[in-house]
Amino acid sequence: MTIYPNMNKEDRNRILRNRYSLLGIPESAAPDGRLLYVPDLEDKMLYYENCENPELKIAIGNALTEMMGDPDGDDSWREIC
Repeated sequence: MTIYPNMNKEDRNRILRNRYSLLGIPESAAPDGRLLYVPDLEDKMLYYENCENPELKIAIGNALTEMMGDPDGDDSWREIC
């Protein structure tokens, strides 16, 4: 499932709990209870590791890095492709 900007906390956290579980990492949350953003592993591989355009790969990597660990992060970094 995709995490959208301004998604309600409960739905966003449900999606992220699944991602944390699949990635085998402990959950991390902001003080307000919003889980910190992590990308879906399949999305990361599809949009970043298989990218053959070096400039696009850098742009995607930068956008992904900005989202990681953000309590308001979403999957909008994928729009770069």
